[in-house]
Amino acid sequence: MEGANDNPGEGPCRDLSPGEAAMPSPGQQNGGGWASDQEMGSGDPLAPDRWDRRRDGRALVGLVLIAWLVYLATATYDSYQINDNRAVNLSAWSLGVLGTLELPEHWKGGNRWIVEGRDGALHTNRFPGAILWAAPFHAAAERLAGSGVADHAVFLNHAPGGVAAASVTALAVGASFLVFRRLANRRLAVTTTVFMAFGTAVWSVSADSMWTHGLTHLTLMLGVLGVAKQRYARGGAAFAVAVLTRPHVAVVPAVMGVWESITQRRWRPMLVVGVTSLCGVAMLAAYSQWLFETWLPIAGYNVPDSIGDDRLLVLTLVERTAFTLAHPVRGVLIYAPALVVLLPFLRHGWRTSPDWARSAALAGSLYLLVQVGYSWAGGADFFGSRMTLETLVLLSPLLLRTWQSVIVKSEPLKGAAVGLLVVGVFVHTYGALNPISQDSREEWESELDQLCEREPELSGCATKLG
Repeated sequence: MEGANDNPGEGPCRDLSPGEAAMPSPGQQNGGGWASDQEMGSGDPLAPDRWDRRRDGRALVGLVLIAWLVYLATATYDSYQINDNRAVNLSAWSLGVLGTLELPEHWKGGNRWIVEGRDGALHTNRFPGAILWAAPFHAAAERLAGSGVADHAVFLNHAPGGVAAASVTALAVGASFLVFRRLANRRLAVTTTVFMAFGTAVWSVSADSMWTHGLTHLTLMLGVLGVAKQRYARGGAAFAVAVLTRPHVAVVPAVMGVWESITQRRWRPMLVVGVTSLCGVAMLAAYSQWLFETWLPIAGYNVPDSIGDDRLLVLTLVERTAFTLAHPVRGVLIYAPALVVLLPFLRHGWRTSPDWARSAALAGSLYLLVQVGYSWAGGADFFGSRMTLETLVLLSPLLLRTWQSVIVKSEPLKGAAVGLLVVGVFVHTYGALNPISQDSREEWESELDQLCEREPELSGCATKLG
């Protein structure tokens, strides 16, 4: 990364006094538009210059295409995946191939997330957003390969889920560029996007297999972009899809809508963002009632048993938040080490950020508290830090402003940050190539051996996952 840019408006081109920095700029008032003609003439090479349809379009397409090709090359296509991902693929295959969310009866017990729904029908407890995204990929694969119904859930073809994950995460990378471009010039926006795409768990987790995080990343960024452009209905609609994918992100449109209304002193942002995003909650509640006979928007997830009595205690939240930041396996500071340099200076980035970037950061922070209050354990191996992904996505505009406001002005800080960003790329390169440790793989092999000993007639046992 390079360059600084301190104006809180969307077309920063001059240094501001502290008093001026506290005032909303024209860029903030109009939702953060591109720099004006006068600002473009200031000569500041780091100002977020006007969107150039040709050059920025090429940058956008190039980023998405490169990310997609890299993600396709490193995604997981076999069954060495976490139960969560395999469960999404089970429902997506059933919907895409059979046209129903009901799973074949003989898959019962084949995945820990298979549950009984209305009238004893089998479903997974996964949320509908990710299922709907992955279903067309499974339908296309079935049409091309015609593998038919697997004789056990474990032997389902998971390759379409890997393609679906790589594809949606590449689109999320493109959406991130559009957001960053509102704060910085093309070069800095591209550089920031590259580090997000390959130096965070966006690569080693979201793009690896059919987690919920890739689609949530995409829809959160589209929602933030809608709020930044004051296209509140569009932003709320994107947030609604995010809620259908990870329900607790409902706190994000709530925070951003209220913040926009407070800063603008009018009701419309809160009402429009709120009503449109609540459509996601309503649809999820209807989905839950249809399949699982509950109006709670939790699908088939057993939330009460997962939360327990002590998980929402303040002490527990503090402990879990600390572990989420610094735990050697699950800590986001381990997987995104540049945060060690950036986080102490967030208040400087806050002062120079537009209102939408501030509200996104607040929403991401509240989301993190909700997430760790419910569950902070994101799985073993390189999936350990995945619970912080949405927070990292929502904090990224503020982190970019922090870079522009402070880090780039100090050579020692800049050198340390760049070095740690590069370390992050190496960390996640290894993670993308080795998402499952040898211990986990051997444990999975042992479970598969036991299954084939019990049911040797299964066709998949002859090839052991191919």
